[in-house]
Amino acid sequence: MKKILLKDPYYSPTNADTVLSRYLQYHDFVEMHLDSVFKYGESSALPKELFRCPNLKALSLKYNFLEQLPPDIGKLQKLEYLALTNNKLQNSSIPYTLSFCSSLKVLLLDNNLLDALPGFLLLIPSLNTVHRHGNHNYFKATFMWYHTDVNERILAVPGSSPCVSGLPSLKLLCATAIIGAKMNFFASTIVPPTLADYICGIYFDFNVCYKCRSANWKSKPGYKVYTFKNPYLGNTCVPFQHWACSLQCAEDIEIPARAEQLLSAMEQDRQYYRHVKEAQDSTLYHNKGPFEHIACCIL
Repeated sequence: MKKILLKDPYYSPTNADTVLSRYLQYHDFVEMHLDSVFKYGESSALPKELFRCPNLKALSLKYNFLEQLPPDIGKLQKLEYLALTNNKLQNSSIPYTLSFCSSLKVLLLDNNLLDALPGFLLLIPSLNTVHRHGNHNYFKATFMWYHTDVNERILAVPGSSPCVSGLPSLKLLCATAIIGAKMNFFASTIVPPTLADYICGIYFDFNVCYKCRSANWKSKPGYKVYTFKNPYLGNTCVPFQHWACSLQCAEDIEIPARAEQLLSAMEQDRQYYRHVKEAQDSTLYHNKGPFEHIACCIL
């Protein structure tokens, strides 16, 4: 604290200030390795101050029993490496705001509770490495839905009894619209920081439609949609899970994705058969006798 005051004599703490936030801001970390911080049975909520390091490039959170990745992860615009190995993350507990990390190159999701990769990872073009093995039901989902038709890849999710409440506030309506629009509200100049923090606080109360600009309470019914990217980052048959607010949105996600998958599979088959033929031709050529290679024309 003394160092901060010496650096800025006009410094005065705000309500959002904590010892941790001041410490992180002062040292301006580029890497954080916070593996095995939480023990089994402990609360594994990450402090929001961790996501107020604008120059952070590498963040490791392995072996922490994390059940949610805070939406604040989207603040880390320079993040290139994120390790979430050996946690308890599901598809619904990884927020869409991760796609705001436009510099992300390496994402480790192995040994969690995923049955597919979050669909929005396809919207992060900088990603070149994703570890996904060792996840609960991951391969089961892969083989179950890869050869099924469209209807079986779209799973209806029933709603639950909503809480009875009055009319929503303008603040809530605004936050809902921003969540549904999938806009980067951390980088937007029209979204005040207080509203961004409010959105983070209610983010996991909503399901965000992958296709349209809709965000609905989790108590409302919807659809899980499974698609496959073939290939994806050098791998074949990689499953992705998307959320859709309606059957129409679900079909608008699945049908084009399936067509792309089939075309890709046909192209891979062509490349495979071409490779086999070239290998066979090469073998026949090398097995010929010394005089069989000489072309002869008798006039």
